[in-house]
Amino acid sequence: MKEFKISIDDSVTASVQEVIEPLDFDIEMVIKILLKRISREKNLDFLLANGKTQEENKSDNEESSVAAKSTDGSLERNTIRDMRKSLAISIFRGKGIVFNDNITYASKNRTAYNYWANPTFERLELDWFLILNDWINRVIYLFKIPSRAIAQGDLIARADNNNQIDLQILYNDPNFRDTRSNHIFKKFLVMSENY
Repeated sequence: MKEFKISIDDSVTASVQEVIEPLDFDIEMVIKILLKRISREKNLDFLLANGKTQEENKSDNEESSVAAKSTDGSLERNTIRDMRKSLAISIFRGKGIVFNDNITYASKNRTAYNYWANPTFERLELDWFLILNDWINRVIYLFKIPSRAIAQGDLIARADNNNQIDLQILYNDPNFRDTRSNHIFKKFLVMSENY
């Protein structure tokens, strides 16, 4: 176990304590929760004030967002920035879905005709939730793959990391076929939601 010594400004500490003390939390507990969540989600999306992932922020700098004028003159955004993992999970939770922590989220690739993700093969050992974001048609798809319903040998590993799946699900395919392994994911589709 690693110990850290950090300095926090008194005004920040006082402000945080006002929020957490009614919940019977202390600052050390909050820091541990924060670090565990970052470790589990492998990103900082939930901390970003504007809701954008680091990848989306990077792509903002590289290209402008796709926007079109609607009939009332307002701008309509039709990009992956409208949807993110935490929001998709929240939408499905509102429909009664109970998630575990084994969730993979992928948006339609901007430059290829697929959804691309690299989850670890360990995901196959537990019930695995897969969320696909079709940002063009503004639909999110939820798949629940039961524990060990797919064998590790049924999917293709990344060439540079054999512990990660090279998942490339064909976009606009009603069978949701992984182009690398030809595995069909349609049978695991639980629901879809427009946004």
